[in-house]
Amino acid sequence: MFHTRHTDKEHRTEVEQADVSHTAHDKEHRIEVEQADVSHTAHRQRTSYRGRTNRCFTHGTLTKNIVPRYKNHPLYVLRKDLLKFEAIYPPDAPTLGFIRGHEVFARECVKNLHSRETWVKEAKVVRLGEKPYKIVKARPKYDRMTGIVIKDLPLEVFGEWQVEDYIPPPAVDGKVPRNAYGNVELFKPCMLPKGTVHLQINGLNRVAKKLNIDCAPAVVGFDFHCGGSHPTYDGFVVCEEFVDILLDAWNQELEESEKRRQDKHDKRVYGNWRRLIKGLLIRERLQARYSFERQEDSSKGKLKVKKRKIKRSIPSFAWRETGKPFRKNSSFNTPDQDSNLDLPINSGLVYCESSALDFAAIEVG
Repeated sequence: MFHTRHTDKEHRTEVEQADVSHTAHDKEHRIEVEQADVSHTAHRQRTSYRGRTNRCFTHGTLTKNIVPRYKNHPLYVLRKDLLKFEAIYPPDAPTLGFIRGHEVFARECVKNLHSRETWVKEAKVVRLGEKPYKIVKARPKYDRMTGIVIKDLPLEVFGEWQVEDYIPPPAVDGKVPRNAYGNVELFKPCMLPKGTVHLQINGLNRVAKKLNIDCAPAVVGFDFHCGGSHPTYDGFVVCEEFVDILLDAWNQELEESEKRRQDKHDKRVYGNWRRLIKGLLIRERLQARYSFERQEDSSKGKLKVKKRKIKRSIPSFAWRETGKPFRKNSSFNTPDQDSNLDLPINSGLVYCESSALDFAAIEVG
């Protein structure tokens, strides 16, 4: 009996040891499988695009709408999807594969191209002897001389590997270097000509013209409106030796302009008061001469004249209906003239002080 119990105990111990070893073996197997999956995933990521494309062709997973997916793709690009001012650089860039007869390139090989004028705005110029990397159609241009819109003009574009930094020319003998249009192209601070200063002051050219000092407007950009491109100006460029003279003359001109403005304002105020006083004097003089009172009729808005009788003298040649003449010095009242007491009077002349007073109050206020 004791021997049997001992045998069962040993058997259970062996079973437990076998289970532990089997569990450890399973754990090691799972770790090996996970490592194999990780290495397989890394291997798939390192595989070239050509290999993936070939596998797709082998398994038949490519569909008809796979080509449009390359447009605006962040990693790959087709030559047919390049924009007007884009190109593949270098020219012998390796292809990553083919898709339905189209070469597939890496997106990092796509470079932007610009014309000579656009590169100048970035403070760059095309090196001498460089040939255009690409020729495209320019925008329609309006010819002011003939009034015709010219289309399909060729435009040469260059890449960033074909340009160099812009070196501004120096000022000589107090003259500011200009372009063909008489301006200084100042799209970047580094484009300022040597020996000159950029003064952002409006109207400085008038002072420079009076002093016979060379001064050129600065073009800092272009604004597109009214169907065309128009330059944007900001200040003027002058030589360094004339800066102090121009600033002193500008301050003096500013003071004189302020004085002229104040004199003009005072003259206008005094003129308004003069018209007001004249209107009051005219009113008093007319009131003393014709003895009228200003009474406004609420219904008609007319001025009423003070009631009084007007005597008229009868001429010596007047005759009665009976044939007897009137007396020479006789006088009579004219009821027809006295009956209409609401005679209209032109208030614009007599009471002109009201409008003058309002006008003066506005100017003074």
